[in-house]
Amino acid sequence: MSERTRETASTKIFVDADEDIVFIIEKILHADSDRVLLVVPKHASLTSSIVNLKLISRELTDTSKVVILITSSELAQNKSEETHLLAFEKVDSVNDYIWEDAQVLITTLTESRKELKEKLIAARKESNTPLENLEPRPEFKYTHSDPEDAGNFEITTPTLPTQKITPTRLVEKGGFSIFAGGDITMIEEDIKPPEEKKSSPEVPEKPINPVDTNEDKTESEEDINIPVKDIRHHIPLDPPKPKEHFVAQRRQHNNSKPKQKSQKVSPRSTRRNTSPLIKKYATWIIIGILLYIGLSYVLRKASVEITTQDQSISISEQAEASRDVSSIQLEDKVAPMHEVSISESVSESALATGEANAGEKATGLVDITNKTNDQITLEAGTPITTLSDNLVFTLAEQVVLQPKYSDISFFTLENVPIVASDYGDEYNVSGVDVKIAEYKTSSEVSGRIYKKVQGGTSDLITVVSQEDVDTLKTKLIESIEPSLTEKIANELSDDEIIIPGSEVYEEVVLETSIPVGEEAKEFDITNFEYQMKVLVVAKDDINQIANHIITQQYGEETSEFLLDSTEIEIDNLQLQEDGKAIFTIKKSVSVPAIIDTEEVFSKIQGLSPAEAKSKLEDQEEIEIAEVSISPFFSPPFFRVIPTSPDRFEVIVVE
Repeated sequence: MSERTRETASTKIFVDADEDIVFIIEKILHADSDRVLLVVPKHASLTSSIVNLKLISRELTDTSKVVILITSSELAQNKSEETHLLAFEKVDSVNDYIWEDAQVLITTLTESRKELKEKLIAARKESNTPLENLEPRPEFKYTHSDPEDAGNFEITTPTLPTQKITPTRLVEKGGFSIFAGGDITMIEEDIKPPEEKKSSPEVPEKPINPVDTNEDKTESEEDINIPVKDIRHHIPLDPPKPKEHFVAQRRQHNNSKPKQKSQKVSPRSTRRNTSPLIKKYATWIIIGILLYIGLSYVLRKASVEITTQDQSISISEQAEASRDVSSIQLEDKVAPMHEVSISESVSESALATGEANAGEKATGLVDITNKTNDQITLEAGTPITTLSDNLVFTLAEQVVLQPKYSDISFFTLENVPIVASDYGDEYNVSGVDVKIAEYKTSSEVSGRIYKKVQGGTSDLITVVSQEDVDTLKTKLIESIEPSLTEKIANELSDDEIIIPGSEVYEEVVLETSIPVGEEAKEFDITNFEYQMKVLVVAKDDINQIANHIITQQYGEETSEFLLDSTEIEIDNLQLQEDGKAIFTIKKSVSVPAIIDTEEVFSKIQGLSPAEAKSKLEDQEEIEIAEVSISPFFSPPFFRVIPTSPDRFEVIVVE
């Protein structure tokens, strides 16, 4: 395979829909580069006929130009082998290899034309046979009829000249002998070379009669010896009439009749003969003109091919997500959201730092007096506080106090067992007054410890406190939360979005090796399970809501351009107190301009193609407008946009 050379320079030529083929070829031949891109509208007259395309390829055979058509015409694309021109719908389809294929087509056409020319020349040479090889024509012999039979021929009297006939003479002109002057009927008598005429004596003129003509002819034929070209192939096959008899009869007729005048043709009679023919031709011409105008009007149709520019449309709308719906509510702009949770378990050890008193609690007896008229019941655990040191004891059992007997006689319950609320020997007291629970004054209920409360001791030890457990748990949470966040992010798909503020952390299980309050130097959290919960919403659901909003605002025509558009922006996504999330959807998409056919027709009806093209291309949404009027043979005054919508067509190229 030969090495392909790459050349990127090319010239782009735009062709009008009704541009003549002659001007198109002239543009191609005067292009700056050898590679020419010919941009042709779909309904242009150039691509409506294979003959036009063949004319272009024919002109390229004598040049170094290579042409590729850029057109959506199916005729040009399907007949590339027949027209020797490649055609594509878009410029992007053309590369260096396509240029080489186009060059091969033109080269093939050039070689085939050259081969055909050589064959025709060879065939012409074979037909040029030399004259020597032709068969000779048959010789004709002339016989003269007897003069007596002259009466059997009809003689027509010719018109005679009115001036005197000059004598016959032989002159030399360009190497040829030419006879001048004289009477053609007498040329046989006068044909003599100049030298013979001078040497021969003058012979007196004899009266000419039919009998002597034969002798005169014989003498003339013997005396004259002039080379004459062989003109036998011009002689008719029928034998000629006797010339001698014809000459004699004509002379007698001339002598017996006066000179005749030439007939003149009357101009008026000629005009009368030609007038019906002119009228006939004029009628047909008028009918043809009327048919031409009528067909041009009836078949007139305008086609506008519009290439639009993409325009950007955007929205910014508020929507919400809720756990109360299971599917998208497009009209209400509500997307469903759901909960996603993930948990992790860890264990850790720590030192115990709590302190506890391991001594004994003091115990004793108290006497309680009821000074009211009501029966009072005191439950076990009711606090009893000393008035002097504020030491707290509790009842060891339930007691019931009967009402007082009288204003001076009260009910007293003796030897009620009590226990100190804490460890220590400071609770070993006696002979002190106490107050009972909520009875703040001794006027209602009073008490007194008569006997010594004893047995209270103090012994401090190290134990596992709740604070120790909480401190270790906080440490574990700080290490586990980032891990949970990372895990839940990996667990979610790219389509799911976490609702900010919906994160919830929960303690699922907490197990320790030593219970709180037990004596220990060290303890373990053997199992700590921590859980993270989040609310998520699908990005695809939000995108569907955005697309629905766009189609409502800009029309259903935009829906086909939103199928592959998934780029959206979600702002101000936040969780409300009612459990719903609100957010703002922002989306921008580029779509081709929507062309209103009726609006286009109303703007350009009645305008010429050039005016309509200029007016349409002034609009922002239209990049290129190609206007064509059909049929192509319509007269100039019909080449305007029709005023009827039925004869108007708009083709939008995206």
